[in-house]
Amino acid sequence: MNQQQSAAQSTSNTAQGQKKFFDLHTRGVGYLNRVRMVTTKGKGGRRGDSFLACAVNALHGDSEDPSTSLFDCRVSGKDAQDIVQALMPAVQDNKKVIVGFAIGDIYAHVYERKSKVRDANNQWKETGETETTALIKGRLLQITYAKIDGDVVYRINEDGLVQTSLMLPESAEDQGAEEHSNARTGTHG
Repeated sequence: MNQQQSAAQSTSNTAQGQKKFFDLHTRGVGYLNRVRMVTTKGKGGRRGDSFLACAVNALHGDSEDPSTSLFDCRVSGKDAQDIVQALMPAVQDNKKVIVGFAIGDIYAHVYERKSKVRDANNQWKETGETETTALIKGRLLQITYAKIDGDVVYRINEDGLVQTSLMLPESAEDQGAEEHSNARTGTHG
């Protein structure tokens, strides 16, 4: 079956009431930053629902001198939201928070921002000009482990069981092993 036939089959399945989706997941390790609640304004001046957002500076390349790629994410899924909210105080205290992650539905976002340069005192100063820049947006679906200043505070073991020292809501901590393996796969959102 070629790609066109496969796409046609997917379309016909959708027409029969059963939606199918193509998943695009990025998995990696990176620094968690800019954890925040975002309040949006919808089209026509209607307010949208607030949502939890964060940035992940994903590491890649040489482990001795890695490069980073910035992902700006909406945090999706109850488990990911609980974990990111539990990590928020450490991020706000400028601690080094490293997470294993799965991000889905990534896309490039191009925007204009005010240009800044460092002055003689090494402080950022606006130049009065604008520049076009881009970043990668997506949905943070899963946290597989988390470290704060080098100490592991959260991880999912091979059996899908959670080991954590984070203060998570009781509902997240009290789930059984079967629920953990289903709920923490990163496929929900």
